[in-house]
Amino acid sequence: MQRSYNLRTIAVTGTAQPVVGTTLSAAAPVSSVEQSLAVVDSSIFDQGQWALLDISPNEERVMVLSIPDSTHILVQGILQGAGCQIAHAINAIVRPSRLINALYVQPTDGNTAPMWIGTGPGLTTAGVAAVKKLLNVAANSQPPDFLSTTMPGAGANPYDLAEFWIVGTNPNTYLAAASIV
Repeated sequence: MQRSYNLRTIAVTGTAQPVVGTTLSAAAPVSSVEQSLAVVDSSIFDQGQWALLDISPNEERVMVLSIPDSTHILVQGILQGAGCQIAHAINAIVRPSRLINALYVQPTDGNTAPMWIGTGPGLTTAGVAAVKKLLNVAANSQPPDFLSTTMPGAGANPYDLAEFWIVGTNPNTYLAAASIV
């Protein structure tokens, strides 16, 4: 299965963000029941998949139970029937956490600066934690791309979508798609 994501935008110049991610548009308190989380964009999630809230040391895994509208996800935490077990502030990062076979990223033509793909929130434009630099190209030119590759014998879906991060310049844009076996 191929899962494409809407056109993505670099949110803050020089700050790493998930290749596929969003943020909380309201704080998420600790909850003893399943809970609705307000997010900027719920289109990146699928029912029945995991999501990661925040980053270390407050990172928390939750299950997406449903997607009631374009700005909310109903989640269950690691405790059956409960919601978040850690409080999360407004603007905390939320990203899909699903096993994938490959990730494809392509900057759009006409971007003003390069982008870097890496494997964590410590990614910088100096190349720290980077695995690929994607150069910018003029409008109507073919941009470079990034395709994660699977090592022989790695099995199906060896990557977690949540492990891929990107850094660049706002408001540059890119396309992202994941392959799931």
